[in-house]
Amino acid sequence: MQPDITTDSAERIYIIYVINRDIHTGLIVPVNAISKSTITALKCFENASYIDFGWGEEVVYQTPNETFCMDVKAVTIPSSSVMCAEALNLNVDMLVGWSDYAVEFRLTEQEFTRLCLFIDKSFSRDPDNQLIRTSVRSAGDVIYFKSIHTYCLFNTCNTWIAEALSQALPGISPCMVITKNGLYDEIKDHGTVLKRRK
Repeated sequence: MQPDITTDSAERIYIIYVINRDIHTGLIVPVNAISKSTITALKCFENASYIDFGWGEEVVYQTPNETFCMDVKAVTIPSSSVMCAEALNLNVDMLVGWSDYAVEFRLTEQEFTRLCLFIDKSFSRDPDNQLIRTSVRSAGDVIYFKSIHTYCLFNTCNTWIAEALSQALPGISPCMVITKNGLYDEIKDHGTVLKRRK
């Protein structure tokens, strides 16, 4: 993956990605001084270069082989949700190659900071202001946490990513973004498409 870059005007640019593969859509965020100081969950990952953030219905998202009935219940009955954070140390070309689509965004420091703040505020806290882990997988490289948001038909993982991006890029709106294709259509003109939607 590309590191953060500096332009001729010495303004640092922060590169993030939205990558979709099958039912998962992830927001890929670099681990750097800003993200580490803003997103509390990054303290759980010592050696990651990037974190793949996702959001979803609490039961379905943590079930490897969910059933049709579980999926129907998740979208028809408003329910609790979780954030998923996965440590990544892969080259972006590999992720793009595996994806159904991939879009790159280049953010200013202010835009990147607003994005990170939204991500951090999506996590629930206990009375001691600590994140609430719900499950840990892949030797700690994948961790699920309770989220403050409610999952339903009109508020899906794709809606969450559109809302996150709207914090940095006001031209993006989460309104009526429900499916992965709807998300792609909403964001493709605001970034660089690395792999077009199938």
